[in-house]
Amino acid sequence: MVFGTLYRERVESLFGIQLTPEYGVAEEKIIATEQRLQVQLPTALRDYYKVLGQFEQLNTAHNYLLTLDQLELTGQMLRFMDENQVVCTWAVSQDELIMEDPSVYQGNPVDNPEWFSEELKLSEFLILSIYLQAAWGGLDINGTHLDSPAILAAIAPTWTQVVNHNGLRIWRQKNMLISHLAGDDICICATQDEQDFKFLEQTLGFTMQ
Repeated sequence: MVFGTLYRERVESLFGIQLTPEYGVAEEKIIATEQRLQVQLPTALRDYYKVLGQFEQLNTAHNYLLTLDQLELTGQMLRFMDENQVVCTWAVSQDELIMEDPSVYQGNPVDNPEWFSEELKLSEFLILSIYLQAAWGGLDINGTHLDSPAILAAIAPTWTQVVNHNGLRIWRQKNMLISHLAGDDICICATQDEQDFKFLEQTLGFTMQ
């Protein structure tokens, strides 16, 4: 599980947990879903469900990963995730399901979507989603700062940028995340550790949400 290892490493370090089989979905349930849909799921998506498919704290924190029972074909697209207000949805093309790591497409509106490419492979999109979901509700402790230019200047030298896509940027230091949307005055921080939040509070001036 090459993709599964990538997902596991990020989630275990961010959340400070050891992932067990209970966080994922059993292989036989994935096979049953493939038989119901009469398709084979791409390896990048299969691995995500096997490692993290039942980690609701992550999968429903902001956007919503569809459960195996909810997976469906919409026209020629296999939907796997919905935006938190069901404004749009994400899918892979049925023509690309034979690929281990196909492209991801966004559809808008959900009830009659027009599709366009996210310009990301499925594994890249799911890793981006891990960071987004963790930063926006998945991690237990969250804070805000109302002066984004000051924060971005302060973290640039030492924090690692892990997401830069469609105006969303997320930086990481250890198990702390800071996110920012282009044009927004607010930065959001997230962590699972109280001592880390104290660091964010004292050194950068974040306030708890």
